[in-house]
Amino acid sequence: MDQKNMTINGQDFIVIREPTSDKSASATVDGCVIRIKVPVSVSREEGFRIFLELRRRIIARIQKGPRSYKRSRKLVFRDGQQITVFGKHFVLKKEQANGEVVSSAHLCNGCVRVKICKSLTQENEEETFSNLVRRVIARDLKPQIEKKVRQLNELHVRGRVSRVFIRDNLTNWGSCSSRGNIGLSFRLLFAPVEVMDYVIIHELTHMIESNHSSEFWDLVKKTIPDYQKHREWLKINGHALGPTTESTEAEILEVVK
Repeated sequence: MDQKNMTINGQDFIVIREPTSDKSASATVDGCVIRIKVPVSVSREEGFRIFLELRRRIIARIQKGPRSYKRSRKLVFRDGQQITVFGKHFVLKKEQANGEVVSSAHLCNGCVRVKICKSLTQENEEETFSNLVRRVIARDLKPQIEKKVRQLNELHVRGRVSRVFIRDNLTNWGSCSSRGNIGLSFRLLFAPVEVMDYVIIHELTHMIESNHSSEFWDLVKKTIPDYQKHREWLKINGHALGPTTESTEAEILEVVK
């Protein structure tokens, strides 16, 4: 991991370059830290080129000022909410745990029942409730999402998909590891189907082209001719995906892949 200091618009930043097993590179800003991840699968020269390009792009975004990017959002769920995720309806219910020292949640007939232990503070209770709701819904919908990933792979890419994960990502929409693991952000479950398909195809294509070269985008375009429309939709609307949102404490800027 390499680390350097630099000043942008009079503000001091720490630029961190670190390797990643994912097949795609990414760059994020969290407070005063610029973090640029470069795949270990690329050559030293290609990795340096990717690093310089992502650094240039993210510096340009910062130089435009805070209004040039939006705050990433953290999903927040509330007791009594009725939500639809990936076309499936859920009712959320909070209950007090009777003697249990650990909070838990389960799904019963479309109702996500969350038992909260009494020892939690109000702030921790709200966070625990949201996290458990997300995990239950992700677990319930994972078979459908995995089926979609494998179907799209079989139709268009024919790569080796090992496992599919749904995570509470705030700084990327998806990932593809060197082992063939596909990770998708839980927030995507609130996006239009065609947008989710674009992200899935994007990550699957990294099994063929590990970087964002012209060859990579040609392959994406071959499968989704209007992919740029979906990419732009995420840039404009992605920060607000979800039934209820609240800002994170830190500004997080993502360089969209």
